[in-house]
Amino acid sequence: MPAGLDAVVDELIEDYNGDVRGIVSSLLAINEQLETELNRLYTAINNGGAEQAEPRH
Repeated sequence: MPAGLDAVVDELIEDYNGDVRGIVSSLLAINEQLETELNRLYTAINNGGAEQAEPRH
């Protein structure tokens, strides 16, 4: 694992006081958000181009 990822893992462990379940739940939630955004971008590109794929705020 690259050193940068080791640091992120160490930070997560510290932030969650070693609660592995909390860490995994958080990572799964973030992954779900990223998948949703990726699917939105794919749909926008397939329906008219990149100009419609700008992120929503």
